Amino acid sequence: MRDTHGSHTCKNMREQLLAVLSKYQISNKVAYFAADNALNNNKAIKLLTDDLNSNAERQRLRCLGHIINLVSTAILYSVDNNCVEEVLQALEDNVDAGGKALSAFSITIVSADDAP
Repeated sequence: MRDTHGSHTCKNMREQLLAVLSKYQISNKVAYFAADNALNNNKAIKLLTDDLNSNAERQRLRCLGHIINLVSTAILYSVDNNCVEEVLQALEDNVDAGGKALSAFSITIVSADDAP
């Protein structure tokens, strides 16, 4: 992959990914997308799947390492169990809502990490 210059917005990342797929002529060989659970990644994959006529919900893999890190941190910092349950329920109900819930969960964890 090449460096993304400028901010890592979903549109910038989409353009970079499309350029790489085009350069190596592999656009028609992409089966799945894996990335951490940041909202900009979710949106970039959605835009990219629109370009590639793919299905973002069926072809989107969540980064298990990122999820394990979030859950481990939640356990260490004793984050409210309801928060964890809400994230898991959102993931079961809807992929997009799950991504938003994971991002909110990440913010909760980071703010707990910054607390005195």
